[in-house]
Amino acid sequence: MKRLTNIVVNLILIAIIFSGVLLIFNQPIQEHFISTASGDLLDIDADTIAENIGADVSYNFDDIEELTLTDILSLQSTKSYVPVIAQIAIPSVNIRLPIAKGLSETALATGAGTMKESQQLGEGNYTLASHNLEGTDVLFSPLHRLEIGELIYITDLQDVYTYEVTISEVVEPTAVYVLDDVPNKRLLTLITCAFDGADRLHIQATFKNKTPLDKATPEMLNAFDRLQTHTQWK
Repeated sequence: MKRLTNIVVNLILIAIIFSGVLLIFNQPIQEHFISTASGDLLDIDADTIAENIGADVSYNFDDIEELTLTDILSLQSTKSYVPVIAQIAIPSVNIRLPIAKGLSETALATGAGTMKESQQLGEGNYTLASHNLEGTDVLFSPLHRLEIGELIYITDLQDVYTYEVTISEVVEPTAVYVLDDVPNKRLLTLITCAFDGADRLHIQATFKNKTPLDKATPEMLNAFDRLQTHTQWK
C-alpha cells in the first residue's frame, strides 16, 4: 500500500513539474510552432496560388475562436489545408506572413485570412484578419507598433502591391463598417484583437502602386526576404 502511495505521489509531482514547464515555455513553444508552420506555407509558387484562388472556403468571422496551445501544436498536420493566395510583408514591424483565402482556424493560426469573397488586390477595400498573441511577435501581434506612413507590401508572386498606413485605431467588434468598400478609394484593412481581448485593432492603408515582380525594387524584395525576381521564392 505504501509503495502504491509513493507511486501516486510521484506521478502527481511529475504532472506538477510538467505543467510548470509548459507554463514557463508556453510562449516560446507557441512562437516556434506558429513560425515554423507559417514559414513552410511561404514556400509556394505562382501556379499553386492560381489554383488556390478557386478554393471553397468559409468567411464566417464568428466561427473563429481564441487560439489554444492544442491548436498551435496541431499546425504541422493541418497546414496542408491552407489555400495560400499571396504574401504580406511589413518591414517596419518584422511581419512576413502567408495570406490564405478565407477565415479558417488554421489559416489565421499560420498567417492572415481574407475576410470578403471576391476581393482583389489593388481594388476596393482588401481586408485581412489574423490573431494577436500578447507577448509574442507572431502573426498580427506586432501591428500595435505600426505607425502612420509606414509601408505594407503584398505579393501574389506576379506583382507587388504597395500600401501606406493611414489609420491605426482600436474599434469595437461591431464596427464592421471598416470592412466596407469606400467609393473612389483603394484600401487595405488589417484586423486583429486588441490587447483587452474584447475590442479590435484596425489598421487602414491606402494603395500606392502595383509593380511587376520582375521590376520590384530592392526594398520590396528585401521585405519578403528574397533577393530574386522569379515567380517562385526558393
